[in-house]
Amino acid sequence: ADGLELMEVLSIAVRGPRTDAAHTRIFGLLRELPMVLGLRGVFGWHRNLDSSDIEVLTHDWSQRIASQLDYNALVDWLCLVFHSRQVPPSLSQDLRTLLLMRSDYPDIAQQGYEWSYLANRCVTDHPIELLDVVLDLVESNHLMIIGQDYESELLMACAKAAPAEAWEDVAKRMQAGEWRVQLEVRGWLLNAFPASIVEAWIGESRERARLVASIAPVGDGDEPLPVARFLLENFGEDDHVGSDLAAHYTSGSWVGPESVRLSQKIDQLKGWRSRTTLPLGVRKWAAEMIGSLEQRRLAALEWEAERGF
Repeated sequence: ADGLELMEVLSIAVRGPRTDAAHTRIFGLLRELPMVLGLRGVFGWHRNLDSSDIEVLTHDWSQRIASQLDYNALVDWLCLVFHSRQVPPSLSQDLRTLLLMRSDYPDIAQQGYEWSYLANRCVTDHPIELLDVVLDLVESNHLMIIGQDYESELLMACAKAAPAEAWEDVAKRMQAGEWRVQLEVRGWLLNAFPASIVEAWIGESRERARLVASIAPVGDGDEPLPVARFLLENFGEDDHVGSDLAAHYTSGSWVGPESVRLSQKIDQLKGWRSRTTLPLGVRKWAAEMIGSLEQRRLAALEWEAERGF
C-alpha cells in the first residue's frame, strides 16, 4: 500500500475505540508510514498514549529524522504532548538528543516556540549544551534574537541555571571575535549573570573591560547597574568603555518628542552626578554625558519647533 492508502487506514483507526488491537494496528502503520505523515495522522491521538508509548514513538521517530520537515514535525508533536504532562525521566536522553539536533536542522521556522518550550523543560540538566546550540545558530546566521522572544528567554534561563560556566562560554565567544553573538546579546543577557562573576572575569584587564562594556546595559534607576558601575569606577578613563556605555544609555525606542526623552535622561544623570555615595568615575561620566545630551536636547528642540511639535 502507498502512503495515502495507509493514511486513510490510520485516520479510521485513530477515530475508533482504543483497544489493544487498534493500538497494535496504529503502531504498525506508524512504522510503515513516512515520518511526517505518521505524525500528522496521530496529532490528536496523543491523549490515548501512556508514557511508555510516547517513549517508544519518540525513540523510533528520532532515529528516522532525515529532513527539516521530519525534525519540525516531531518537535511540534512533542510540544503538544508535553503541554499536558511531565517529561518522564526515561525520555530525557532522547529529548536532549532531539533538541541538540537543531544544529543540523536549523531552519525551524514557526516551530521556534515549540523547540524553546521543550528546551526550557531541560534547562536544569543541560544548560550549557542548550546555550551552545542557540549561540551557534546565532553565529552561523541561522537565528536572530529579536526582543523578548523564545530563544532570548531560553538563553536567560541557561545563564541563570549555570552562571559561571555560561559566562565563560559567552566571554570566550566574544574574545574569539564572534561578532554576531556579541551583537545579539548586547544590552540584555548580562542581566542574567551575577555581577560578581562578570567583575571577577574582568579583573584588571582593560581588554576584557572593553568587551563587557560593548554589551553592558547602564540602567535607568537611582544608580547605574552593578557591572556598569564597576566599569566606570575602574575603567572610566578608557574612551572605549565610556563611549560604549554612552551608546547603550542613549539607544532604544521611545514615544513622543526626543527633547522630552533627553530631558529625562539629563535629570537622571544629574541625580547620579550629585550622589556622593557613587564612585568618582560614575559621577565624572554622568557630568560628561549631561553636557553631551544637553547639546542634543537643544538641537532636538530646534528641530521640533521648525516642524510644529
